[in-house]
Parts: sequence; C-alpha cells; structure tokens
Amino acid sequence: MAWDRHRVCRTGYRSAVLRGAPALSLVFGEVMRVRVPRDHSSLADALASGADRIVLSGVVALPEGSVGAILSRPVHITGGTLRGAGGWALVVGEGVRLTGVKIENPSGHGVRIVAGAPVLEDVEIRVQGVAGVCEGHSRPVLRRVVVDGAENGWLLREDTAPDGDELAVNASGSALVTSDRAGGHLARLAVMSGAQFACVEAHGDSHTTLSGLTVLSAGCGALHIYGRSRLVVQGGHVRQSGTADARFPAIEIRETATPEITALRVDQSGGRAMFLHGEARPVFRSVTIDQTGSNAVEGQGQVVLDAKDLTIQQATGAGVVFRGEVTGRIETLTVDQTSNVGVGLTAKVKLDLSDVTIRGAEGAALRIAGEARGVVRKARLELLGCPAVWVQEQGALTLLDASIGQNRTHGIQVEDEARLLMRGGTVRENQGRGIAASGRARARFDGVVVQENGGWNVELSDQAEARWAGGPAPERCMVHPEASWSEASARDSETTEPTSA
Repeated sequence: MAWDRHRVCRTGYRSAVLRGAPALSLVFGEVMRVRVPRDHSSLADALASGADRIVLSGVVALPEGSVGAILSRPVHITGGTLRGAGGWALVVGEGVRLTGVKIENPSGHGVRIVAGAPVLEDVEIRVQGVAGVCEGHSRPVLRRVVVDGAENGWLLREDTAPDGDELAVNASGSALVTSDRAGGHLARLAVMSGAQFACVEAHGDSHTTLSGLTVLSAGCGALHIYGRSRLVVQGGHVRQSGTADARFPAIEIRETATPEITALRVDQSGGRAMFLHGEARPVFRSVTIDQTGSNAVEGQGQVVLDAKDLTIQQATGAGVVFRGEVTGRIETLTVDQTSNVGVGLTAKVKLDLSDVTIRGAEGAALRIAGEARGVVRKARLELLGCPAVWVQEQGALTLLDASIGQNRTHGIQVEDEARLLMRGGTVRENQGRGIAASGRARARFDGVVVQENGGWNVELSDQAEARWAGGPAPERCMVHPEASWSEASARDSETTEPTSA
C-alpha cells in the first residue's frame, strides 16, 4: 500500500491516507501515529506499519507464546493495556518508550529489557511471574513504574544499570533482586514482599545504589546481601519485617559482601534486626533500630565491622552481640531499653567502641567473655539491671573515661581469669558494690573515682588482684585474705597504655 503524496507541516498535521485501507494514520511533523485497535487490530500490525507512535485504547491482547511482542526498534507506545498470555508479555530493546501503559499477564511475566536505554514512564505491571528483568548492557530509564502484583518484582542481572525514580513493587516473593555485575541507581523505591524471599536481595558482584528505600512490609527479611555484592543504600526506612516468619532478620549480610548503608531506620523487626556473618565487611552510617523481637545486631564468623552513629531502642533481646572472630569498630553507639545486655562480646571477638551510651538494659551494659577483647573510649552506662561492666572467663576490656552509675546491682564485676584496665571516669551511686573482683581476675584503675555505692566501693575476693593509681584509693574497701590490693606510683600510671582491640 503506497502513501498519498501529502507533505506535512511541522507546525501542524494532515492526514495521510493508506490507499485501499479504511484505517486512518496521523502524521505529526515527521512522526507517524497509529491507533490500536482503531487503525490496526493488533500491536503486531501496528509495529509492522512502521509507525513511530502507537496509541492503545482499552485492552490489546498479545499472542500466546514465549514472547507476546518484541520491541526492537524506536517506537513510542502510549495508553491502554497490553495483556499477555504466558511467557513474556514484552521484550524491549533500544529506542523504545512506554508511557501510561498497563501490562498484564495472568499466566506469565511482564517486561524483559535486553538492550539500549528504553524508557518506561507511568507504567503499571500486574503479572503472575516476574514483573521485569533488566539484563545485558541495558540502561533503562524507569519513571513512576508500579508493580501491583507479581511473584517477583524487578530482577537486575548481567551488566545492566537502570536509572529509576518513583518505583513501587508489591510482590509475593522478592520485590528487587540485583545480581551478577548489575549497577545503576534506583531512587524513591517503595516495596512490599510476602512469605517467600527477602524483599530486596543483592548478590554476585552487584553494586546497585538505592536512594530513599522504603520497605513497607517484608514477610521475611527486608534486605539480604551476600556474595560479593557492594549494594549501597542511601537513606531509607524499613517499617516492618518478619511478619510471616520472624526467623528471618530484617537485614542479613553474609559471605564476602561489602555493602554501605547510610541513614536507614529499621522498625518493628519480628526477630533480629541485623545478622552479620561469614566474611562480610559492612559499612553503616547513621542507622537506627527500634522495636526488635530479638537481638538488634548479631554477628559471628570473621565479619569486619565499620559502623558510626548506631542507635538501638527497645530490643527484646540484646543490643549488640558478637561471637566468633568478629573485628572492627563502632563509633557513637546508643543503646536504650533492652531485655538483655547492651553489648555482648564473646569467643575471639575484638571490637573498638567509642562514644558509647547504654541505659535501661536488663542485662549488663558491657559483657566481655570467652577470649574477647574490647576497647571502649568515653562511655556512659546507667540504669542497668546487671553489673554495668561484666568481664568474665578470659575476656579483656580497656575502659577509658567511663561514667558508671545508678545501676541496680554492681558498677563493675570482674571474675574468672578476666582482665580489666579502667583509666579515668567514675563509678558511683550503684545499689550494689562499686567494683567487685573475684576468681583470678586482674584489674587496674588509673585516675578513677569510686564513691557513694550501696555496698562496698571495692570488694576483692578469692585470688583477685587490683592495682590502684592516679589518685587516692576509694574508701570503704573490702579485701578478702587471698585477694591482693596494691597502689601504683604516678610514674607507673603514666607508662601504662591500653591494649587496642
């Protein structure tokens, strides 16, 4: 069918009539527009016509098969609903633009983006299987795309790097999975998941950045990061997780993953808020955890932690518990209201903490056991149900500039073969003893003020040894016969340095 020779002005339009056909095609400038089903009965016919723009009305059915339609050339499709019948509804490549389109597939998947930088804007997807896949070296642009019902939301794989903004996913499985070498940036992403998988999963060598992530509800976990993933989260809110199975932590990081998580709030975790294991090396900045059904932060294995500005509130369990060979540091830690310890280190953990505030824990503020080593610089420990500082077994703690007071039992308890060095600070107004050492414990206090405690300010029993330096010894001390008390010279005090974790 040949075109009538009408030239078209760029400032307006004229009809170009296909001879021998009743359909009407419209040309705007150099762009040809066709309508489905008015001009063509199917999307395939509209694509075959060479149209630059295809306007859909109502529901347009796609043929059965592995792929409903392949969009492999530049075309702009707007409006209406594309309904697949199994397989993939659409396979999309370079130069494709979908605007205001609904994609449905009651027995299959949604959109598979394989190449180029196609644009999806104001698109709604409702399918049985996977809502969308970005793969290859594609660089899709996603704007205001809503997945309202799918088994899984978006899968990012191979070397894709999508640019997304204002995205929403409601899936029974994972809302987002990023794998292989996938990168890209997704902003203002709101997700929900059911009882099958974590809401967001990142693995392989993926390095996608999520800005403004909101997890409305996660049946299992909210974030599961593993492999060698370098996922970046820049601001977000996990509102609730573990609603279907509280055994899954809100955030799990394992293997050799190295994610960076900044300005994230985690609320209402059914179980643990965070579980770190394997050889992961996570980085946390400005993370708040509130209302957990178990320990707020738990770690094991050979994790290397780098955290700053970590706040934990209302944990049904401990605030921070590490075992295994975990190492690293936490700078500026606040733990408020836990039903167990504030910070517990055991096995061969080595941790450096600074600017620590722990209050309202039913257990100890700091409990060091096993062969764990801890260094705590500048701490405020108060209103605790157990000894504020409890060093046991072969644990060792260096405590610098600590304020310990108003606790329901002892201020400090050192027992077994544990070691404690405390330099600077106060131990006062505790209902029990200020300092209690027993077993074969060894403790040294440099420039520490111990006074106004309910029991003895210092009590040494068994074969415990304590050495005092840097000021007058406290009043009201009890040293049992086999225990040892000595006062060091000022020179000894000056040359004693804490051992780093």
